[in-house]
Order: sequence, then structure tokens, then C-alpha cells
Amino acid sequence: MPSKQALSDGAAMNPSSSNEHWWHLLELGVRATDHIEEGLHHFLCLELDGSDVSRINFPLPALKKELDECAKAVYDGPGVCVIRGMDLTRYKREDKIVLFLGLASHIGDQRGPQNAEGDILTHVIDDPSWNAPLEKRHDIHTNHGLTFHTDMGCEVLALQVQGCAHSGGDIRIASVDTIYDELVRLRDETTLKSLRNPTWPIRTGFKGGPRFVFSPLLCRREGRAQISMDQARIGPYYPNRRGSVPNLTREQENALFVLQQIASSCQRRLKPQVGDIIFINNVRLLHAREPYIDRTPNIRHLVRLWIRNSQLPKQVPDEMDMPWEAVYGEAAMNRNPKYDVVPMPRYMECKYSNGTAAFVADEESGEESGEESKEE
Repeated sequence: MPSKQALSDGAAMNPSSSNEHWWHLLELGVRATDHIEEGLHHFLCLELDGSDVSRINFPLPALKKELDECAKAVYDGPGVCVIRGMDLTRYKREDKIVLFLGLASHIGDQRGPQNAEGDILTHVIDDPSWNAPLEKRHDIHTNHGLTFHTDMGCEVLALQVQGCAHSGGDIRIASVDTIYDELVRLRDETTLKSLRNPTWPIRTGFKGGPRFVFSPLLCRREGRAQISMDQARIGPYYPNRRGSVPNLTREQENALFVLQQIASSCQRRLKPQVGDIIFINNVRLLHAREPYIDRTPNIRHLVRLWIRNSQLPKQVPDEMDMPWEAVYGEAAMNRNPKYDVVPMPRYMECKYSNGTAAFVADEESGEESGEESKEE
């Protein structure tokens, strides 16, 4: 079992197993949160923009050991770490985001854009002020359940929980190693071969280049299974329509069905609490979301970052690197980053959604001329 750390007096207890949590949990007490507030105060005194937050200007020397263990848990351990104990009601909205960026920078120093507009932060919420109907929104901006997927391109998914639903909305996690081993146990060579074949049409979502690339969804290297898979980003926007992106074969559709079934059978549940910062290894784990019901004042609101540790090698193989390049590559670094501290006041309906994770396609990067858009 992963370790559970408690910092009730600013010092960690010896790591111990916990039956309550299967993930790595870092619980913060009064002195630990005082150290974090010192880091916040240090950064604010520099009068820098929030986009400048880094582990250098948001120093946390007293928590270095604990945060290093969190990073190790994400990259080499169970793949999930939860930092718990921050009382967000004490901070104004801008400082909540700075706290998130500051703590996250000690797990992964490089932040990637999540769409073509350069948004570094995404607000995962079904905002009650939005008038756009649910069918016109990305899945993350509804209260619907989400099937198992990865945020394609992202290495570590970081989430700050600013609000929880009245009911539902738990996160479900499935280990890709466990799924791989189960396919081997079942001797399902057809599904394994299909997932590993570089024949899956992945939409790119950018102007001036190919509309899709062929890639495998699953690979195994150095004894660990890795995956880059979002069903909503595979194949054409509209199946069985004339366009440049090929339809999936029956074998591929069956492989996705089997993958979802096994992921559901081996899933583990994570119930977020307000104030949590959650880190998920997005290469070794699939995640899903349960449907939920909001009831004021209990509104589910997560803020999302896509991060990586730039001191480590790229976590995906070259044959699966197109989405990675879109998030962390040279072109991504040349985008003007945007840090919206609150959800958009008016929901902007997009023509195309490049996946469950809502990596938004550029306006002109949809299907070939004559293809209808989502708005139509």
C-alpha cells in the first residue's frame, strides 16, 4: 500500500501503510500550511505575474522531502498523489491559483497549453451561469460521466479541487499495467495486437498540417505499460461521413470496448475533497468520472494543469508523441500562455472538440470542406 504522511506539526511521521487510501496521501497540518503560506508571501512580494510561478520563486524548503516523495509516488509508485489539508476559504481566488501553481511546480516544472488558445488552466465545471445547452459543450463542462481515457499529450494531470458536487463526481482510476496483465491472462492476443498496432487515426487539431496521424494506443517498455487514449479523439468527428480521417475498423471498435470493460473491472475510486491537489500519472493510468449532481452551494469545480518534470526523459515513446509535442513541444512553448483564474463568463461553443479532455481544434482544422461542424 502507498504511504500516508501527516504533517500535523510541520514534520512528517514515518511513512506507514493505510487501508483508507490506496494512493499516496500527504496530509498538511498547521505548520505545514504555514510553510506554504510563506512560499505564497515570498512570491507575491516579487510582484510577478501568476504565469511566472516556479519552484524557485515559490520556495518550500521545509517540505522538500515530502514533495520529493510525492513526485516519486506519481512517477514511480502508485501513480496518484493527493495533497490534502488546504483551507481554500482563506484565500482570494487569484491566490488559490498561485498556491496551486506553486505546489504543482514542485512535482512538474513545465506546464503545457491545453488547447489552441494557449490556456494553461482549464476549469472543469458545469457552471450554472452558462446558457449553452449541454449537447453544445465539451464533456468536461457537463455533469455527465466520462469513460476511461487519458488527457492525450499530458504526462502528469494536476487538479485543484475548488468545489465538490452535492452527490457523485468521484474519480475512477485504472492501472494500465493491470489491464495489460489481464489481457495476457485472458490470452486476448487480438485486443493486445490491435491496441499496439500503429494504425489508430488520432486527430491533430491544428491548422497547416495533417488532420490526423497513425499511432498505437498502447505500448510496453522497460516492463511498464503505457497508454495514450481518448476515444473522443480517435477517428473522424462524425463516423461514416466523407472526410480525411478514417473510420475505425470493427476490430478497433471491439478493442476499445474490451479496454473499457477491463478498466471498469479493475478500477479504484478516489473521492475528492475541497482543497485537495491531485496528481495523476497520465501515461500509466486511465481515469474516468462518475456523473454528478450539483446543488448550491455544492458545485463541482476542478482546476486542471498539464505538467511534466523537464529533468526527466519524455515519458512517451516516439511513435506516440504527436499529442505530447502539441502540449510540451517547441510549438507549444511558443504559444502565448493564458491563465484564467475563473471559468469563462460566457460559454463559447466550439465547432469541434478534440476529445474528452477538450483539447480544442483550431477553427479551420475540422473535416474536409463540406463537413458539418458540431454547431450545425
